[in-house]
Amino acid sequence: QSPGGYGQAPAAPVGGIGLVKSLLEKIANGSTLPGPESAKRICTTCASTQVTSPQLSESICERARRVYLGLEGGSDPDGALSRLLTLTDAMHQQEGLGSRAAMAVVSGVSEEFLSLQYSAAHRVAAETQLRRLGLIKGPSAAESVDLLGESSPAPSSTSGAGQMDLLDMGGSSMPSSTSHDLLAF
Repeated sequence: QSPGGYGQAPAAPVGGIGLVKSLLEKIANGSTLPGPESAKRICTTCASTQVTSPQLSESICERARRVYLGLEGGSDPDGALSRLLTLTDAMHQQEGLGSRAAMAVVSGVSEEFLSLQYSAAHRVAAETQLRRLGLIKGPSAAESVDLLGESSPAPSSTSGAGQMDLLDMGGSSMPSSTSHDLLAF
């Protein structure tokens, strides 16, 4: 043993919060898959060891912040953050402790989770989860606006406004007296 305790590994956290942090570490590094089963496991661990919803949410927030800032040293920080988002989303869909903790996590690390919108590898899944958690609004990338008018129009786009068939493919919904020949033929 060296003087001052140098060279020794730090002691693992003891008690329920230590078990929760251990599970979070496994999820963040990918050795345990996030999802409903792992969310249930964390919540039952919390319930059996008297870990409160604020303690659980703070542990997840702390882990997400460390990953986001690059303090964990992993090779895929976006992957770790995505797994924590997936866990939070799964907890949000539960009742009780899991749902309360998830809402606190969402308010605590919203910027960190929102950064996943800029990750090419995790964007699609993250946007769906962020939408469910209420962090983003509007249509997803898959639900983009139909510029050609091939699907049903939005109610506000046809109320009182005339439409012009620029490609002359289906006739104009505007009166013929106001149609324009764009090519001057």
